[in-house]
Amino acid sequence: MLREDAIIETAQVLERLAYEIADLSRVKEELEKHMAALLEHPDNGQKSYIEGRFKITCKTGYNYVLDKEKYEMLGRHLNSSIDPITRVTKYEINKKILRESYEHASAKELEILNEIISKRPAKLNIQITAGV
Repeated sequence: MLREDAIIETAQVLERLAYEIADLSRVKEELEKHMAALLEHPDNGQKSYIEGRFKITCKTGYNYVLDKEKYEMLGRHLNSSIDPITRVTKYEINKKILRESYEHASAKELEILNEIISKRPAKLNIQITAGV
């Protein structure tokens, strides 16, 4: 086999594997969601479950995204004790302060927080260990 043929064949296999891995990743993600639903795992938290010979560790949470432009306009109206944004080289959301803010903020402050911070589910992570 010529070098060029080997390169083409290897590239084709790698390309096919990339598609197969993408498909398997989608299937895995759906199965993980199904597992979390079967376990009735909450939207936010980590817990281990023992089912038969399997120990299943399920981690869920949220990723928060700051709208920087809206924060620059509206953030100054937040009381500093409930402002979950730490100003460094980049903007970071302090999740502890954010959770406390959602509990203690006024309606106007909650409206501002909801305007400048969006929330979406974090990637589900499930580990299964056999032989427990």
